[in-house]
Parts: sequence; structure tokens; C-alpha cells
Amino acid sequence: MGYEAITAESTLVLAISTILLVVFTLCIGWAQIKANKNVAGLQILLRLVERYESKELRETRNNLGMQLHSIGAPVPQNAEEIFDFFGTIRYMAKQKLNDRKLRWNVQTIPVLCYWSALEPD
Repeated sequence: MGYEAITAESTLVLAISTILLVVFTLCIGWAQIKANKNVAGLQILLRLVERYESKELRETRNNLGMQLHSIGAPVPQNAEEIFDFFGTIRYMAKQKLNDRKLRWNVQTIPVLCYWSALEPD
């Protein structure tokens, strides 16, 4: 085997190794981006839930519930925050920013309660 054949084989091995390294690096980068997206989505969801469970919004939710069950009760001024909570979770679901089971766990009971309160008799 001559010098040129060895050089050609070595070049081929080097090219294949380079391509494999590039593919591996891209896979690792993609996995890191996906993991960061999941962590960011979870952090946002936790902040939303923390705000939803705050004393201020509990009082607002209580007032909204009373208003939905009785005519004439004043609508809380910051009731929009409650609806924004569900809207934001819906947006996050559409963008696939967090786990479906986690989202379901966070919003199932409130959604069912509001749904039954708003359902026509």
C-alpha cells in the first residue's frame, strides 16, 4: 500500500470522525435546549401557581365564586388575574412549555369548579 492510499484512508477516517463529532455536538446542544425549555416552563408555572394561591387572589377567587352563584354580588376588580392564569397556562400548553400531566394537575379542580359555576341551568 502506497503513501497515497494511506493518506486517502486517513483523510476518510478523519472526515467521518469529524461528521460524527458534529452530529454528536448538535444532539447534545438540542438536548440542552430542550432541558432548559422544560426548566423555564416549570419555573413559570410554579410562579403562576404561587400567585394563584396567594392570599390576595384567594380572596378574589372567593368573591368571584360568590358573584357567580348569586346575582348582584360585585365582581372583584382583579378577577381578570384569575382568567389570565388560565389563559397563560393555555398559552404554555400550546407552546409545549411544560408537561401535560403537570398542567392537568395544576388546573383540573379550578377549571371544573368554574365550569360548573358557569354552566347554564
